[in-house]
Amino acid sequence: MEQFKNYSSEAEYVADASARASAKKTIVSVVADSEAKFDGYGVFVEKEFTKDGDLVVYDATHGVRFIDGDTLPATKALTTALLSALGVTAVAVVFRYKDRVVGVDVVWGPNQRWAAGFQIAIYGVDTTNGGSFTIAHNATTNIDIAYSAGSTLSEVANTIKTTCATALYGLDYWTATVNEEAGAIVLTMNYYLQCTSLEVVNASAGEYSRQITPIHYQNCNFVDIGVDIVQDNVVYRKNGLATYYAGINYERMLARFRTNGSASTNQPVKHSEILNEAVFTAEDNPLVYEYYNGSYEAYIADQMAKRPYSKGMLEPKQHTFGENTRKLAAITYLDINGEQQPAFPFAHWATNYDPMGIGVESGTRIGAGDWFNMDADMGAAFLADRKIDGSDIINLTLAKVGATWRPQDMSVWTETSYSVRKSMVVTSDGSLHTYDRYGSNRTRAVAAFD
Repeated sequence: MEQFKNYSSEAEYVADASARASAKKTIVSVVADSEAKFDGYGVFVEKEFTKDGDLVVYDATHGVRFIDGDTLPATKALTTALLSALGVTAVAVVFRYKDRVVGVDVVWGPNQRWAAGFQIAIYGVDTTNGGSFTIAHNATTNIDIAYSAGSTLSEVANTIKTTCATALYGLDYWTATVNEEAGAIVLTMNYYLQCTSLEVVNASAGEYSRQITPIHYQNCNFVDIGVDIVQDNVVYRKNGLATYYAGINYERMLARFRTNGSASTNQPVKHSEILNEAVFTAEDNPLVYEYYNGSYEAYIADQMAKRPYSKGMLEPKQHTFGENTRKLAAITYLDINGEQQPAFPFAHWATNYDPMGIGVESGTRIGAGDWFNMDADMGAAFLADRKIDGSDIINLTLAKVGATWRPQDMSVWTETSYSVRKSMVVTSDGSLHTYDRYGSNRTRAVAAFD
């Protein structure tokens, strides 16, 4: 058939490019009896032939399909028109990982906390007559609350928040909201330190509290909540140093740390902080400078994560393809209204994600329940080849559907836990780094197309 061609070598294929272009049709070429290549616009390929940068699409008739990224038009406008003409919707971009086809969602998810804060409900606030009570934190710190007659519940809630913030941690880590239906104030503490109890004591007007979250999810061992997840608190760099973070995108790391690295001096050859170029001198850091023969580029290259075949959290045992996300998403607690809420919001969001917005059922490979968060190693592998200018194959396809993921723009949760209070983030510094579970960070869903 005319749309199929055979070439004995790559050179022969390249030499025939003009002939294929003049045919103005989709052409499938087999090069050297093994490699399949596609020319034309909007060429659908089987999953087995996908490569990084191909587009995952969906239509109600055929379900999940794949379009060769090299056959998408050069601009977003033309690609949008093409996909519309084909009757498909862009869902994800292919990223091949550990011999599996993974789809990276074309849009960012919302900012989410990794874990929910410690929460209590405060009842019996006498807004008519006023009153006072004490909030005991871990039975060691007492926070005295007083409110005036005629105060509203909202005013009392604000007093509780500001008083707690003054006593412990600061305003960013406390919320106090009113639940009108229950006639109560919900107080939440978000912080990395352990919280074993928050309770109302020394009540003057009959105020009392009820604990809502059973434990402080932002500082807990998974075994305490019956979840079998491995925590690993070490990342190995290429220089052999075992530490809590390492580079994963060389281009971004080099650009970032030239001016924003540490200004420490007299460091040993192996050190956890990463020096800026200004102190990478024979005078400021003689041992480091001599070891790397005066090359700052070589020094940064040695601060990158050792992968593959690394120890620590980048070992194969951590390649869970969403197993950890699903385990965490299953943990819930009952809120003040008796409704289930996620203990780990980032995981709950991913497993309930429906990219089509039309309730595609699980089992289609893109329905709710089919998506998850990257683990640390997958995140490291994904970021490694992303280019600052977006010229890599995955970003080129993402740009054609309106959603890049350049290394300087991305800071996203992974499902990998580092310790009882920290998990791993793929950062806009170009590194894999720890981040406290109480913090909010971006999310982005991936799915394995088995």
